[in-house]
Amino acid sequence: MIEQGNKHLMIKISSPIDISFYDEHIDILKKEGYVWFCRFGKDNLKIDEIGNDGKYIFIKESKANGGKCYLAEYECLQRNIPVSGYPKYYDGIQKERNLWIKVISLKILPEGFEASFRASSSGGELSSIYRSMCNAFYITAQEKYET
Repeated sequence: MIEQGNKHLMIKISSPIDISFYDEHIDILKKEGYVWFCRFGKDNLKIDEIGNDGKYIFIKESKANGGKCYLAEYECLQRNIPVSGYPKYYDGIQKERNLWIKVISLKILPEGFEASFRASSSGGELSSIYRSMCNAFYITAQEKYET
């Protein structure tokens, strides 16, 4: 359950067009009990601020890859590259100075879940934030949300 007022990180991703983000991650999660998800790019997220309201992050796929949204429950965050437990397609991507998230649960969110959330900084609707250049931002629950 995500309580009203809780703030969580939303990360926009753009997987290679021939890769299913969900399938790649869920296969490892089912086999290992966890999967490492990497937020590639800028090293501008403060790890100690991410889980203040619970260990959930939201992930938004690009429109080109279907535009689905996911809810990931995680166990820990780190900057170091894990030895294993991440999708093979990550091997072709520069993996330094990134945020690694050890995901223990990954769910596809239903269409319309965005009605329960707003951008934390502006209060704006998520649909407008999705169109922005911002690849990581915080969202706030406007009401209780069943996970």
